[in-house]
Amino acid sequence: MFMYIVVLSFLLLSLLLYALLGGADFGAGVIQLLSTTPKAEKVIGRAIGPIWEANHMWLVIAVVISFMGFPAIFKVVSTALHIPVFILLLGIIFRGTAYAFKHYDAIKDEKSQLMYHRVFVWGSLVSTLFIGITFGAMSLGKIDPNAADFYTGYIAPWFNFFSISVGFLTTALFAFLAAVYLIGENEDPEVKDFFIAKAWKWLLASVAIGIVVFVAAYVDGLPLFNELISSPLSMLAIGFAAGSLPLMFSTIRKGKVVLARLMAGAQTVLILGAWLLLHYPHAIMLSNGGSLDLYDSRAPDATLAVLGWALLLGSLFILPALGYLYVVFKGHGPEESI
Repeated sequence: MFMYIVVLSFLLLSLLLYALLGGADFGAGVIQLLSTTPKAEKVIGRAIGPIWEANHMWLVIAVVISFMGFPAIFKVVSTALHIPVFILLLGIIFRGTAYAFKHYDAIKDEKSQLMYHRVFVWGSLVSTLFIGITFGAMSLGKIDPNAADFYTGYIAPWFNFFSISVGFLTTALFAFLAAVYLIGENEDPEVKDFFIAKAWKWLLASVAIGIVVFVAAYVDGLPLFNELISSPLSMLAIGFAAGSLPLMFSTIRKGKVVLARLMAGAQTVLILGAWLLLHYPHAIMLSNGGSLDLYDSRAPDATLAVLGWALLLGSLFILPALGYLYVVFKGHGPEESI
């Protein structure tokens, strides 16, 4: 039981850190896709590499934990949802490759730079969208492991109003996180004002799309609102998130970098926490009304023991290394100007 708790804690922590840190990396690309300025684009480029890119290690850790620690859940996700997962991975690969070539290619002509830019920003949008779609599909209850036809088995679980709306909510949240984080990356007033405006817009978009998610849940037959009000802890988390919105607006407007970052992170934690509390111990809702539970789907105790100790020992090396990376590349503080 102890190692199950250790493994599950690392899985949840990895997903949370990936949303808070890797999500901002994706969000920066989404911001560039919709509108940007030459100065803002330079700030984004400097912020992403290598610190933000390193945060994608949390996804790798989460995948390894899922594969080894919860194989039954991994099997269903990698089969029933293999299409959105495949598109998600393509987006991650293409955007990462495009970023590397854009900034480190030996020949930087205008045509190639434009191509790399387009691949990066569209890859960012695709990645964020399909992260949300995948998790939305896991919650909706349309996954049928014994489906008799291709559409029911591999399309219907994720190609629906609810899952797609969760995808757009994820995109808005990640772009909001990126905008808030980027406010403190440069002291140029023009750049700061640009990201403050973006943070405002993406926060409003997140609230609006969040309402759409509840509408989509109702349309697709998911009693999300009823489930939410029946879970006191989830209601408390959502209540805190909603209640802190006025303070969040004020903090962003005044450009208080540290407080804005903390509050943006807290908003994300509360939303994800509400979702986790709402579904735990269920990981995947099935079309027959059943579910795949985390505890019942765990690997044998011997496997959990090996995985748990590997995670505990590995964290002794990974966390200090990340701290050192941050000090080396971010210890100088924000850039004075562009």
